[in-house]
Amino acid sequence: MRTVSWISRMVFSTILITTVSMLVSWFMINLYVDKLFGQLNIKGQAQKIEFSDFVAFASNQLNSMIAGEEFVPVQPPDIGRPQPTVVPAATPQEDAVSAWTEESGTDEAGDSSKDIVMSAEDFNRKKEMLSDEDKMEVFSILISKLPQDEMQQISQFVEDGITTEEMQQAETIIGQYVDDEEYARLMEILNKY
Repeated sequence: MRTVSWISRMVFSTILITTVSMLVSWFMINLYVDKLFGQLNIKGQAQKIEFSDFVAFASNQLNSMIAGEEFVPVQPPDIGRPQPTVVPAATPQEDAVSAWTEESGTDEAGDSSKDIVMSAEDFNRKKEMLSDEDKMEVFSILISKLPQDEMQQISQFVEDGITTEEMQQAETIIGQYVDDEEYARLMEILNKY
């Protein structure tokens, strides 16, 4: 009888501690995200995750683990998020290229798409030169407008240095999601450095 009583207390305390930990984690993460969105002046861009959604996801993952299934992350639907329209890219502007590079043009002879326009070290040096205000403005424009997969693609371009072709792709991607005023502001910030 003592063993059953001891086991039931352990199970109850485990469930209680787990529930309290999940509730506190959910609350703190929501609070942090709300503060971050407030600092970046992003309003109404993302759908809030309710505690019931959090618990449902956790219980689904637990059921998957118990059943021995492999973990497969679920992509949540983009409810409430406007889908960007794909606009044919205009030809890159000459000063846009010079904003991203120290060179104002590319070598006309040969395959210019394979030439490294800016190495990863040069990019990091320029990034460090940006003021905190300019970093925040560039970040807030890009993070609020570009989808995550497009941001990752641009980040991959930078990892090993940016080629002329990758530079043009990055400009096309940014041009699709950012309006003319924001694009001009990005170029103005980047031209300062």
